[in-house]
Amino acid sequence: MTDKKSIPDVLHGATKRIKTGGCGTLHVTLNIQDGKPLAVRLSFGKMGGCGSASIQAVQLLITRGLRYGVPLSEIIKDLTGIACHLPSVTKILSCYDGLAKVLAELEPLPPRKDW
Repeated sequence: MTDKKSIPDVLHGATKRIKTGGCGTLHVTLNIQDGKPLAVRLSFGKMGGCGSASIQAVQLLITRGLRYGVPLSEIIKDLTGIACHLPSVTKILSCYDGLAKVLAELEPLPPRKDW
């Protein structure tokens, strides 16, 4: 297993927001260190409770994976296609599917062409 990378006091990255179906607006920040994804920060526009707790858990797990060297492309692949009962009319199947799409756009590699 790869050694865990520490998170420095200052990180650079990009933030994008996306409207999801039943979850409202999701804000996704992808932080980069040495040209590679290192951390993800997620938040909903106005949601609290279980939705925010779930997205916080996903944020922590994605960041832990990145810190141990899991390729962002693998995380994107795992999240792509997850659907909920309130999909968006803009081809977003769930907040997790929307997260995968945003990460693919923010990833410092060529964007996927299968969407």
